[in-house]
Amino acid sequence: MRIISTFHDYYDVVQGQGQDLDLVYLRTPKEVVCSYRLFPGFLGNLNWDKGSRFAANDCVIGFCGKIYPLFALSYGEDHAFCYNIDDVDSFVNKHIKKRRLKAYYDNKKHYSYYQIWPKAWIRKSFDKFFVSCYERKDAFKQLFYDHRTPIFVYEHKKHVGPNHTYKYYMVIDAQLKSFEFFKVIDVFTAFQEIQMFLGSLAVPLKEMPVVPDRIMLEAKGFNKWSFRKEKS
Repeated sequence: MRIISTFHDYYDVVQGQGQDLDLVYLRTPKEVVCSYRLFPGFLGNLNWDKGSRFAANDCVIGFCGKIYPLFALSYGEDHAFCYNIDDVDSFVNKHIKKRRLKAYYDNKKHYSYYQIWPKAWIRKSFDKFFVSCYERKDAFKQLFYDHRTPIFVYEHKKHVGPNHTYKYYMVIDAQLKSFEFFKVIDVFTAFQEIQMFLGSLAVPLKEMPVVPDRIMLEAKGFNKWSFRKEKS
C-alpha cells in the first residue's frame, strides 16, 4: 500500500518494508458537520471554572470498522489520552485530591459535593460515555462506508456566537499520532488493517443472486414427476 499525504502518521514507516503499488491510500483530511444524535456528548469540555486546572474533551476515533472512544484529559501542563475508564481513574487519582477525589467516586451524586466537584463529572458519567459509544457502534460503523475512509475522528466543538452552541464534526482521514493511538494499535497492525480495509472497499463482496424456486428445484434434480408416478 502506498500512502499519499501532506502529513506523516505513526504507521507510515511500514511502507519502507515493501509496498503493494496497486493499492493507494490518498489520505486527505476533511472536516464534515455531522448529526448531533450520534454522539453521546455527556461531558463536553470540562472547564469547570476559571480557577480549575482540570479539563477534558471527549471524542470517538473510528479505525477500520471499529470505534475507540476516549477522553483527552489535562491538568495544567500534564495531559493524557484515556481510552477506558481505568485510564481516567489513573489520571484523576494522580491530580485530584481529598474531597474532590471522594466526590469523583461518589456515584450517588450527593448534593453536598456539588460545590467541590460538578455532579456531571463523577466516575459514573465518564463510564457511561464509553458504554453509550459502544452501544452506538453500528451507527458509527456506517460512517466508514458512507465516506469511504478507514479513519475518522468524531467530536464536538463550541461554536463561537451569541448562543455558544456546540456543533458536531467528523474529521475524515485524521492524524492518529496526535491522539497517541499507537498505544492502542501498534505500527504494523495499524498498517495491515488499513491495507485490508481499503482492499475491501476497492473490491466489495458481490451480493448473492436471487434464484427462483422453480430453477433451484430443477438444478437439484426435481421435476413435476418427482413425488408422483408418471403416466404409463
